[in-house]
Amino acid sequence: MIGQGKISAIIDLLVSGALGLETLEQLTADLGTRLLNAGMPLDYFALYTLSINPVVYGRRIYWTPRRGVRVLELDHAEIEGIQHQGSVVQGVNISKRSVRYRIGSDPKLDAHPSTQQFANAGMSEIFAAPLTFREVQDCAFAAATRCMDGFSPEDIIALRRIQAPLARVAEASVLHGNTISVLSTYVGRDAGKAVLDGRVVRGDMESIPAVILFADLKNFTQFSNTAEPEAVISRLNRFFEVAEQTISRNGGEVLKLIGDGLLAIFQTPDDLTAQSSAAANALSAITDAQTELAAKGIEFRAALHIGDIHYGNIGSSRRLDFTAIGPAVNLTSRLLAAADDCEADFVCSEAFREIRPDHTEMASEMPFKGFDARVPVYRVSLS
Repeated sequence: MIGQGKISAIIDLLVSGALGLETLEQLTADLGTRLLNAGMPLDYFALYTLSINPVVYGRRIYWTPRRGVRVLELDHAEIEGIQHQGSVVQGVNISKRSVRYRIGSDPKLDAHPSTQQFANAGMSEIFAAPLTFREVQDCAFAAATRCMDGFSPEDIIALRRIQAPLARVAEASVLHGNTISVLSTYVGRDAGKAVLDGRVVRGDMESIPAVILFADLKNFTQFSNTAEPEAVISRLNRFFEVAEQTISRNGGEVLKLIGDGLLAIFQTPDDLTAQSSAAANALSAITDAQTELAAKGIEFRAALHIGDIHYGNIGSSRRLDFTAIGPAVNLTSRLLAAADDCEADFVCSEAFREIRPDHTEMASEMPFKGFDARVPVYRVSLS
């Protein structure tokens, strides 16, 4: 017999916003445990969500009494494949109706891989219901039991009673995740966090010491003028994908994608050892990217400098850009433009050379627009 008082307590928890349960993983585990403790013969409880994310489109967050909570993440292609397969949960997503399915009652559904997984785990019945959202794409939740008699009518009523308040809590979490994902994707990880923390006032800037990296594709203008648009986009995507991964893997962050180029920084405190480490990380990122891109037949140039950047909000009152500016950024940009004149793919400033003197040699002293004195330019050897 299910305890109605405990079900009411679950509803109260959800109506109050499930405070203290900061993630959908925590929420799923908590609800599964509470429903089981309320007397429901629950052997599986899951949330199925979709998100605005360039990599992870769908998540199945599922809990079992034996193994706790786990997460399965699916990309766009995997979700599109599932949408045409006709699972129990997919039927709920399409019909927007709850489904109570007794395993073994429909050969077509029983043949579905997900149903077979439930059957192999000894489940007898699956209940799934839509979670109707106001602002984002609807999702669903599901419960399953090994009880030979399946769920009782009281169990189904209890699951239906938590449906609406669960939708509100789940939607808030999905919306928050979408916000973080979109900001991180379009303005960068640290910039996105700064915006979410409330740094949205025009002119709100801070000075940050960092290793600065500018990089762009070699001979891209000629290539883009003669190649098909699909080939141009494909090359850009391959370059940015590899560059972003190697920069992130080495502790940096891409701030801007600019045509066929990018601006990245490796933040560092005003500490010589830390600066040397950040410079080494930047060199490692370039080396890794060169190795991976060379295998794809793609060449690029890069320039490195170290100095203070001004990092924050610039723009109009209604359209802001979270970006990096300042003399150090300008100098790095000029260094990259001078790479071809120095017959070098990779160059650095004197300030960077002083931090990492290995694998550098003097290339030239050149006049840079906007700089009074001639600027030393050093070739960087990655070997």
